Amino acid sequence: MKKKIVCFIVAAAGTLLISATDGYSYPSLCPDPGGNSCTTCHGAPDCPAPPPACNDSDGDGYGNPGDASCANGAATDCNDNNAAVNPAAPEICDNSDNNCNGRVDEGVTTTYYRDADMDTYGNPLNTADACSQPSGYVSDNTDCDDTDTAINPGAAENCTDGFDNDCDDLIDDADPSAVGCLVCTDNDEDGFAVEGGACGLPVDCNDDDPAINPDAVDLPNNGIDEDCSGADSVVDQDIDGDGVTAAEGDCDDLDPFNFPGNPEMCDGHDNNCNGLVDEGLTFDNDADGFTAIGSCEGTADDCDDSDPAINPGAVETCADGIDNDCDLLVDAQDDDAIDCPLDCTDTDLDNYATDGGDCGPVDCDDENADVNPGAEEICDDAIDNDCDGAVDEGCDAACPDADGDGYQDSACGGMDCDDTDAAINPGAAEACGNGVDENCNGASDDTCLTCPDGSLLFIRKMEYDRGDGELHIKGRATVGTTITIINSDTGEILAEEIRVREGKWKAEIEDVGSSLANITVISSNGCAVDREVERDEHDDEEDDREYHDDEDDEHDEDDDEERSDRRSRNRRGNRSDD
Repeated sequence: MKKKIVCFIVAAAGTLLISATDGYSYPSLCPDPGGNSCTTCHGAPDCPAPPPACNDSDGDGYGNPGDASCANGAATDCNDNNAAVNPAAPEICDNSDNNCNGRVDEGVTTTYYRDADMDTYGNPLNTADACSQPSGYVSDNTDCDDTDTAINPGAAENCTDGFDNDCDDLIDDADPSAVGCLVCTDNDEDGFAVEGGACGLPVDCNDDDPAINPDAVDLPNNGIDEDCSGADSVVDQDIDGDGVTAAEGDCDDLDPFNFPGNPEMCDGHDNNCNGLVDEGLTFDNDADGFTAIGSCEGTADDCDDSDPAINPGAVETCADGIDNDCDLLVDAQDDDAIDCPLDCTDTDLDNYATDGGDCGPVDCDDENADVNPGAEEICDDAIDNDCDGAVDEGCDAACPDADGDGYQDSACGGMDCDDTDAAINPGAAEACGNGVDENCNGASDDTCLTCPDGSLLFIRKMEYDRGDGELHIKGRATVGTTITIINSDTGEILAEEIRVREGKWKAEIEDVGSSLANITVISSNGCAVDREVERDEHDDEEDDREYHDDEDDEHDEDDDEERSDRRSRNRRGNRSDD
């Protein structure tokens, strides 16, 4: 019995000794593999495995040194006295290696930028990474010059210092936001501004026209100050040949149709040089509510402003041979006409009948709607398209169109009554007051209204035989007026109280002598027209019959030489108009 007690004590003492020396705790009693002795289990083949070896002082599951026996594996805890520091801990900005990776505050610091000039904008090239803003550093990195307080993105761009003050890579006037810049306006891009001063001198007097600037050459007598000298240069000569120089009052000495006393025309020019354009050129002479063709205002569609029964609002009446409603269709040609005969034959429905008379112009081919008196002649088809009795007239390739206006010379069958002037042809508009038959209808100024008060007065034709001392003259005037004709040089009244019938007047004056040079025609409402008298070199029976034939009044024809003379006479006469 004593022997067993000693063995137990010895075994217990041995166990405590082993525990104290190797750092592990073992059971105080171990089974004896042989069954007869008392030994410890350390290293014994039949004993249980030794206890774990993890040293985890802060209890975060990581040991120091690391050991696979630790709860969170073999990774080493770099601070086993702080459970918030271990390999799995998040890195925080506290100047410590929280996640035990050997680096301090990685990825959690803020980058700050040096602000040497203390303007609150930092230098992007001088940085510091820290947990809090260091002294002399800012979070902004947009200062393009950290040595100058006046240069930063918050500064205003100064247009005169040559610096990029606001750090936007635009310097001075290249920056739209710059202040203090020189503003120079040159809308017409002629190199001259309107401001003057630092923008350059002299000043552009018209910044909408590049042809007008201080370097331009001034054209004299045109009323335009091209060189910005303050006034148009005036040369005392008659450049446009209208008989009036600039010094004498010609407001546009480059245009022969603009001079004092010339009748105003509806052309957008100051023809009479009174400072007004197209004044008094809205006419309704017959007071029918429709203004005449060529009027600047109103309907401008009355095809006969001397007859109140003829206008676009009138009813077309058959059997009078007149285009009553101004639609270019006469009598039975007009589907709206009244009182028309019922037997007009118009098989092809082209508004032209084969009957003639009250039915209107005769259709020479009533089976073809493209052939009638209103059609245009078509070349090389061997057809009389316009029913004038001639085939392919004006189509001769040898017949010239010298002025290039699309109309061949009337001398060889064409329709151009003046093939030297592209402004004169059947398609041209009649220009008033110049004595020229622009539309080749045989009458000059036939659509014109010439008096300043809106009334009508002009001379259509005049023949003077110096040998017989006879003057034949006719023209048109406002209905209800009377005409007086005087010798412009002597003041002698040659004829008076000449009545205007249906807008037309004429006079045959005998014993006027052989030296008549100039006449003045005056209407009872005060309108006057002057004309130089020249001898008619073609005063034969045929001309006399033509003059007296009122039925052909609208189709008088003059040769080219007479037309040129008439144009010259009209210009000289107009200069005397009051």
